Amino acid sequence: MECPNCNHKNPSDSRFCSRCGRALEAAPTTPLPVQTVGGGRKRAFDFVPGQQFGPRYQIIEEIGCGGMGVVYKAVDGELGRVVALKMIRPELTSDPTMLERFKQELLLASEISHENVIRIHDLGEADGIKYISMKFIDGASLKELVRTAGRLTTERALGIARQIAGALLAAHRQGVIHRDLKPQNIMLDQAGRAYVMDFGIAKAVGAEDSTARGLVMGTPEYISPEQAAGRSADERSDIYSLGCVLYEMLTGRKPFEADSIQDMLRKHMSEKPAPPSRFSPGLTAEVDGIVLRCLEKSPGGRYSSVADLLKALEAVTDMEQSPAAPQAPVEKDETSSMASLAVMSFRDLSPEKDQEYFCDGMAEEIINALVKVEGLRVAALTSAFQFKGKDLDIREIGNKLNVGTVLEGSVRKAGNRLRVTAQLVNVEDGYHIWSERYDREMEDVFEIQDD
Repeated sequence: MECPNCNHKNPSDSRFCSRCGRALEAAPTTPLPVQTVGGGRKRAFDFVPGQQFGPRYQIIEEIGCGGMGVVYKAVDGELGRVVALKMIRPELTSDPTMLERFKQELLLASEISHENVIRIHDLGEADGIKYISMKFIDGASLKELVRTAGRLTTERALGIARQIAGALLAAHRQGVIHRDLKPQNIMLDQAGRAYVMDFGIAKAVGAEDSTARGLVMGTPEYISPEQAAGRSADERSDIYSLGCVLYEMLTGRKPFEADSIQDMLRKHMSEKPAPPSRFSPGLTAEVDGIVLRCLEKSPGGRYSSVADLLKALEAVTDMEQSPAAPQAPVEKDETSSMASLAVMSFRDLSPEKDQEYFCDGMAEEIINALVKVEGLRVAALTSAFQFKGKDLDIREIGNKLNVGTVLEGSVRKAGNRLRVTAQLVNVEDGYHIWSERYDREMEDVFEIQDD
């Protein structure tokens, strides 16, 4: 199914676009303006690598697309640095009142000074397109990480949640409410640091006017009950959305699943989510308690401020890291018996040692394919690759990644020929479950991955 917003091809049964998060059953938004180029038609936001945007920026590549417009990685020639350019859909800034609101909200957001907030550099216009220039983060979104990992370790999920909470606290102290917190708006750099972006954008595009008319602003899967009901948002609305994000990090699933936007909004307003420990054995009652308090229907039932939530997250982190921490009993459910797998980076056995890119790419492609298999938990690429180059027993690796099996292999290149071997190992006893060898020409690498 093609997304009417970003044109991304999604599986036919998708309810929301996996790229921009838009509801696929909703009516299409106004299409982006088109311009004639060489006799053909293309979006006004379509730029190719190396193309100049205005007098200041040179496009490197497209890195995102959503309801606001398109985001590009670009070089700021004036300051000599790489930035992220969010090019805003014209209909969002065509009205002078809305444009002024944009400027006011972005000015407030630019004043948020925190290590976990993406810095806004500028709101400008070039070639008839309004844009926001921001700090470029070399990494991936939290959405991409969770999609790959299935679920994160408790330690990592709590660590990311603390960083997000710190960013929200800094924003709230400036009087800025996010209103649309979701994994797509959270970036992780190569060192694992989290960055929250798009503060104030929901309000800038008309949240106050919309709620006055009873309309919904926000992303259905992460929206607070009061926003779902068309009421105004405050700090506790951001706490609810953070609860949804933490729930997903800990379990690999969202608090609610629904077949339509209306049903999703109804569940946020009226249904109580299952405790995260039901889907993630080993979570303590304390972790469950934090998540479920964030997800209380009434704002008064949640933490009164992000500062209080941050204290709770820090306290439970200390308990989780303490060897003497008591473990709450966990009922066995279907998740505990699910097959689980970690795919390691393949070893380069070529004499020239020049196939590392292929070895890593092979593992990444296999992970991307396996995460689509129902009933299979697959460790995240970043989690598995932390053991790259380390001489550890496969059983130790499996235990640290909390998986039952590990896929490892090697690549050997000779001339134009490749020999790839792969073995599936049982973590419990260290014995091979399966092993296979593939001999192919270099141009057949994709067939090897498929096999």
